[in-house]
Amino acid sequence: MREKADYRVHELDPAETDRMLEFRNRIFAPIPRDHWDSMGCTAVVATLEGRIRGAIPLQFRNFQLNSRMHVPAVFENAVGVEEGYRSRGVGTAMLDCAAELIRDRAFALCVYRGGERSDGYRFYRKTGHGDLYYATYLRLPAEAIGSSWSTLCEQVETHPWSAAENLEEKLLPIFEQCYASCGGFWTREKGFFQRVISSHVFRQGGARLYLVRQDGEITAYSIANPGDMDGYLIYDIASKDPGVFRRLVARMALDAKEKGQDLRVLSNREHAVFELFLDCGFEPEQNEPYIMARIVRPDRIFSVLSSHSELKSLLELRAVTPHRDVVLNAPEHARFAATLYLKEHQLSRLLFCRMDLQSALRTNMVRISPVSDRIATELSRIFAFSPWVTSRMDYI
Repeated sequence: MREKADYRVHELDPAETDRMLEFRNRIFAPIPRDHWDSMGCTAVVATLEGRIRGAIPLQFRNFQLNSRMHVPAVFENAVGVEEGYRSRGVGTAMLDCAAELIRDRAFALCVYRGGERSDGYRFYRKTGHGDLYYATYLRLPAEAIGSSWSTLCEQVETHPWSAAENLEEKLLPIFEQCYASCGGFWTREKGFFQRVISSHVFRQGGARLYLVRQDGEITAYSIANPGDMDGYLIYDIASKDPGVFRRLVARMALDAKEKGQDLRVLSNREHAVFELFLDCGFEPEQNEPYIMARIVRPDRIFSVLSSHSELKSLLELRAVTPHRDVVLNAPEHARFAATLYLKEHQLSRLLFCRMDLQSALRTNMVRISPVSDRIATELSRIFAFSPWVTSRMDYI
């Protein structure tokens, strides 16, 4: 708990849940109580005279850093402060409290954002969040969908989205095969689809599951939501075969056109799926949401990344930013020592595998105390840049 001016900032007491949701739902799209209970969330709240004046829901997730490793992270649902109490440090105090209370449960605070030239973006940068990743919305105009598309989507099955829960053992390996070289998403593990299905987003939207089978086995799938606030939106798609990928897109596009909507998707240039969408006729939009992170336990993240490196037991490693000195690794019997000098937002990128350390050192964007070439090379391998891929599914 933290006292700030005349208000109290603390972790949500379960007895406060209904009052917190009532407050939050006055500011943002409503979350019903049953959905909240299924999300695995806590929250930080700011109260004054017994009334809630601010709240930040926090959802715990395993987040994929690269093809091999994931870390526990907390995603900030939204920072809400009552009008009249804004610009008084309430939001900053809540985030500082959140960083403290999750230290033993997660390694970073993360948030999906949009609008770089906004007060919201500046708020997150001010509170220690660094940019990690940019995505791009793509649009397939309804008028670009011709009648010949119907021949492309033969044998594409359509099911209610809820069917994904029972098919999870089939769907998760398909996703893994398609995006095995990537990070940047909510780790797809047992229970993932059940957790997402409980979302009010899908309950209200009438989402659909599309399947392609070969010799009776599911080989590709996609999920689209015609009732999303952003239109007929693809939430997930996984296919190793470009031809099958196009068949899935054709089926969703025809369904979108039938409803008088364009088909839209969130994608990025770091994966071949982006080019597949362009080949299908999608056009990039200006809207580019992104992921930001505030590192809470840099030592724990380094421990995960260095788990297969001898440096974990040999190298004492520190990072120095204009805001803090950070111990990344402190083995009991260290034989070497090194210090990285970088900016706070660069530290976020480094630890989330979003920086080419070797290039940053060569161009003096990041500096390091004198070490052998072998240690510098091994550190670059530990922090190796990972391509990321994201989908609208991860934004729930």
